[in-house]
Amino acid sequence: MFAIACVTLAVTIGVPVWLSRQQNPKRELVYRYSVERLLGPNAQGLGLTLMHNGATLENPYLATLTVEATGRADIGSDSFDAARPLRFQISERILVDLDAPESEPRVAHLRHDSQEGSYCIPPALIKKGTSLRCRFLIENKPTITVDNPLRDIEVLPQKAYARARTISLLVTNASIVIGAASLVWLLFVVFPPVEQPWVVVVAGFMLPITVVILAFRSSKAEVQNNPQWSEGLVLQARRDAE
Repeated sequence: MFAIACVTLAVTIGVPVWLSRQQNPKRELVYRYSVERLLGPNAQGLGLTLMHNGATLENPYLATLTVEATGRADIGSDSFDAARPLRFQISERILVDLDAPESEPRVAHLRHDSQEGSYCIPPALIKKGTSLRCRFLIENKPTITVDNPLRDIEVLPQKAYARARTISLLVTNASIVIGAASLVWLLFVVFPPVEQPWVVVVAGFMLPITVVILAFRSSKAEVQNNPQWSEGLVLQARRDAE
């Protein structure tokens, strides 16, 4: 019976760790884009117009694209197959690149490719936790397609990333609860409380500890699924535009 308790303890600890590593890839990129309409439907009636190079823009938008390295390790420049850049193709013509640097940065960055009508990340070291952002002026809402040359590394939209993390959280938390309950039950079987009063104390401590672990994992997942740039892009873009 004691051996069964030891095996249960190992499974209780090992399964959540294994599931967490399976659902949190070593290398991964997540992207999100948002658009904000600059002129409302009654703008013309109010005499408001926005012009670019002498031409009136009928339906202008301020768009923001953000890419974040969410994996557990850096992405090396050798991960780019045939030294091709990671490309985000924009369906609408980019009128103005609002974050164009004065010179080509030596670190990972989003570069505007005016010929292809896209933004790309040239082959370079992308450190874990890196967040890249670009803003641009377009006319009409765009769609974005990804040309991913990274070998065995996924580039996920934010919604798919959040969905995968939610499923991982539910499965892992369920395994923690089941493992903790099984361990408490085995403790009572192997060490009857009548003969070993300390078992009740240990079981009493396990409940709040399990609750704290679940609460910590849930709060951590909430931050991962809704990073500061996921909902704040439009507000930040508005402040920057002002």
